[in-house]
Amino acid sequence: MKVFHVINHLRMGVGRYLADLAMEQTRGLGYEVKVFTSNDVDDTFRSDPGIADELENAGVETKVVGDVFHRKLESLSGGASGLAEHLPQDREDVVVHAHGSMAAAAARFAGAKTLVCTCHGWSMDRPEEFDLQDAMAYQMCDVVTTPSQFWADRLANLFHRADTRVIPVGVNLDNFPTHHEHRKRPGDPLKIVTVCELTKRKGVDILINAMPYVWGSVERCELHIIGGGEMERALKARAMDMTGAGPRIVFHGEVQFPYERLGEFDLFCLASRSDTMPVAMIEAMLAGMPVVGTDVGGIREMVESAGCGAVAQPESPENLALAIVSVISSDDMLKMGTLANSYARNAFGIKNIAARLDDVYHNAINKPSQ
Repeated sequence: MKVFHVINHLRMGVGRYLADLAMEQTRGLGYEVKVFTSNDVDDTFRSDPGIADELENAGVETKVVGDVFHRKLESLSGGASGLAEHLPQDREDVVVHAHGSMAAAAARFAGAKTLVCTCHGWSMDRPEEFDLQDAMAYQMCDVVTTPSQFWADRLANLFHRADTRVIPVGVNLDNFPTHHEHRKRPGDPLKIVTVCELTKRKGVDILINAMPYVWGSVERCELHIIGGGEMERALKARAMDMTGAGPRIVFHGEVQFPYERLGEFDLFCLASRSDTMPVAMIEAMLAGMPVVGTDVGGIREMVESAGCGAVAQPESPENLALAIVSVISSDDMLKMGTLANSYARNAFGIKNIAARLDDVYHNAINKPSQ
């Protein structure tokens, strides 16, 4: 089988997932796999060169085509033309797997015969006209998948894709050995960590604003922030404005392999305004950490299925603080971490995810013509 993945960039959680998936499909399933990304038309598609090198070393060819992300006919037509140059027209065992609605539209314009699309979610404050565009794009697809039931329900309600398949994202478990060391020593402050891009969508400002409420219950507690992004300066300024924040809020910047650092911390927290199935939270669970997240995307599904933490209302520092305090005041933090690790290793292994997608691909190829 030949699988062509089309994505706007190879970066952060979704890019990491796609790289692990493409390598497993190549090495484990024997597919011929190629990955196509957008050109960086407005300095927003900052693919991680390390991920591209990793794919090339694994025998997965990566190509930059035209724009397969922006919602302008001219740019999408250019992306479709670039993609069409690589699509074989004489084989029936070719699947184009698009990651995003505009990537799917470009792929269908390019002549893809069998089209699978994964919806990785979207920001809730986006323009309403995007809904109509996405509805049309998803109707072009033979099969639509998404990582969580939350997004499957939205696809059914908004775009009449009640047949959406729920398939979680996954990671290569070989890269994530369990952290066995006991994190907190007697007398140490409790350490909360978040790992994410410092953008509005990830809600780090909400987490910072929650900390005074947390300190009201647990005074010896630190917040550690791993990541970089457009809001970094403003977030640092907010942290410095807080009375006594100083050393209790620590910015670590971008860290190449944050998983290796997670053993230093006690609780993982993600205060997203919108999300899908965040890979950073999967990594925290694999590290054996209890987790707190906001009730967006698939986060509630992850936390409640594992029984490994608490879920808070989005956009509410007070409610987020209550959720954090409920976990760090519990006598079951170590148990939560064990449950998190067990669940994540059963649910998110890339071998299992690739096998489930193999079934999707074959069903899509054999789907009767409309």
